[in-house]
Amino acid sequence: MDSSFVILLGTIPWVLFIAYLFVVMNSDLPERQKTRNFFVVTFIFMALRYGIGYDYYTYKSIIEGRTDDYMLEEMNIIPRIIALSFGKIHYQLFFVVTSFIIIYPLYRVIDRLSCFPSLSFLFFLLYPSFFLDGLSIIRNAMAFSLVVVMSYFLWQKHYYRSILFFLLAVGCHTSSLFAIFIYPVYFLIKDRKLSVILYAVSFALSLIILPLISLIVGDNALLHRALYYIEHVDVYKGGGLMSILINMIGLFNLIYWKEISDYSDLNKKLLPLVNIGVCIWNVFISISPVFATRLSGYFMYMLIFLIPSYPMVFENRLRIINERTISLACTVLFAFIFVMQYVNYVNSGIHMSNLPYQFFFLHTDDFVVNDYGL
Repeated sequence: MDSSFVILLGTIPWVLFIAYLFVVMNSDLPERQKTRNFFVVTFIFMALRYGIGYDYYTYKSIIEGRTDDYMLEEMNIIPRIIALSFGKIHYQLFFVVTSFIIIYPLYRVIDRLSCFPSLSFLFFLLYPSFFLDGLSIIRNAMAFSLVVVMSYFLWQKHYYRSILFFLLAVGCHTSSLFAIFIYPVYFLIKDRKLSVILYAVSFALSLIILPLISLIVGDNALLHRALYYIEHVDVYKGGGLMSILINMIGLFNLIYWKEISDYSDLNKKLLPLVNIGVCIWNVFISISPVFATRLSGYFMYMLIFLIPSYPMVFENRLRIINERTISLACTVLFAFIFVMQYVNYVNSGIHMSNLPYQFFFLHTDDFVVNDYGL
């Protein structure tokens, strides 16, 4: 079958998926029903996918025993248990279970916590560094989701439960050790002035982070991963568009800190966390956008709850900031990712991680991405 036709055919599920989201979003359904519909359809969409994500074929190869044993042993304990317990029944069950772990905790916290649940879920699905990246960085995405639950219990003052979910996140991906910094940020950083200082300092740190990590790498597994990205800095470059977007959000929050924080007590907790996420991105983007995403994500995911409050915060002041403009901006960015992937494929033959969408029970392996290597 012609590759261009497969790609075109594999674009249709994405178009239908996004169209469905907007039909539900603009329907008269109650908010809880909208988010429930989003969860069910998104879970099915993720669970049935085949070949989507840079590491899909790698996980499939590990489960099918076509790689060295050490690759399974290098997986964190929770994904390893899922691979051994469910993947051995059928490789796709690994992706079914991990999809549930990625989506369900977010759905539950959004349903309980967000002031605008359907917009929170829509933002998660359309903001590229969340849902789209989660289809590739599966273990990271599970950890992100569990850290959101960890933060929820922290806000509810259920500290033991919060620590439990932190440990579960670490069991999904070692990088979630970075989420330990959520605790001091939550308790110690509350005002705008300190957040502005940290934001400014992040640009200075970005200039020295490369030699600093190389110097102190030692035996730390997370820093060894950073060293890998440093050694391949020419390969893992880019992220300019995301840097602009993330810093625009960060500056907007700093400028309108009082208005946003006055809206709710939750926003008071979210603003410092998101600002730290922006700072982490600024520091580590010089290493690679992949590394910056994996570390900043533990803080940037709080945007899922912060940004949906913007339409209420600025309804009388900045009317351009509303549900429709937020949804439209995210959709344009979402579509841009796919256009860039297709252009790169046509111009250079670089394989795509999100196209074509295929079902595990009906697929071709002509679009293998990143086989045999996490």
